[in-house]
Amino acid sequence: MKLAPLAFFAFNRPNHTRRALESISSNDEAKDSELFVFIDGPKTSEDKKLIEEVKEVVTERPWCKRIEIFENQENLGCARQVVNVTTRFCKEFGRVIILEDDNFLSPYFLRFLNTALDKYENEERIMDVSGYMYPVGLRSNSSSFMRGSGNWGWGTWQRAWQHFESDGEKLLQMIRRRNLEYELNFHNSINQLRLLKRQIKGEVDTWDIQWYATSILRNGLTLYPVQSLTQNIGFDGTGTNTYRSMKYDIELLLDPIESYPDVIEESKELLDATIKYFRKANRLHIKLYERIKSKLGI
Repeated sequence: MKLAPLAFFAFNRPNHTRRALESISSNDEAKDSELFVFIDGPKTSEDKKLIEEVKEVVTERPWCKRIEIFENQENLGCARQVVNVTTRFCKEFGRVIILEDDNFLSPYFLRFLNTALDKYENEERIMDVSGYMYPVGLRSNSSSFMRGSGNWGWGTWQRAWQHFESDGEKLLQMIRRRNLEYELNFHNSINQLRLLKRQIKGEVDTWDIQWYATSILRNGLTLYPVQSLTQNIGFDGTGTNTYRSMKYDIELLLDPIESYPDVIEESKELLDATIKYFRKANRLHIKLYERIKSKLGI
């Protein structure tokens, strides 16, 4: 099994960084993996001390076979860093695994990602491999394909990433011209079109909605574990691009993935379960919003 380089993005959260690095180290493959840590520069003077603490965490022990640290003097933000590093590493190594300081991994995450990156390296329709799976209620140590894109611990190849389109306006026009709004919105179960429009307006610093739209335009597939191998521990109000929420909480799979599909097609079971999850989660969100409005007399 060929081990992909690990690109890890951190900023001003030393405690999250330590938990994420400990989870990487818990994977057997970590002892033979190369870890490249990218620490963003400060936004404010308060960030400087926290960034120094993050550096101390990164260097306190050998989390992987080799660690190389890159520090930004200025604050580049999430999207710019992820796009630049993914592009660079895909060109240099042919593949890469992208991790962030709020990605807490199962001990079998690296085995799954690297096995899948090997197995589907030359399958043009497969755009990436995701370690995260939404809490859709299915329990299995298998994997399946679904349209979408990876996030919160994912990997891709140069052959797929070379198609990445960062221009949100261009993507929006192509989506509309090909009548793919329904697919972009996950069968109208989640409003991804609104997120793309917010990215175009500069209201959110994202790369993932563009990657998702790129995949939809190419009729691409993502390989997902049926039960998640990563948790996002950043929905506690500390993140730059996240908010306090329990919507994406999952029960981490602590067993290895045993099966990888040979037929390259979307899983109807996984798709139906995900659509059902999004619709239920959105209904609960609307009810909560209306309840808050009522209490505030809005």
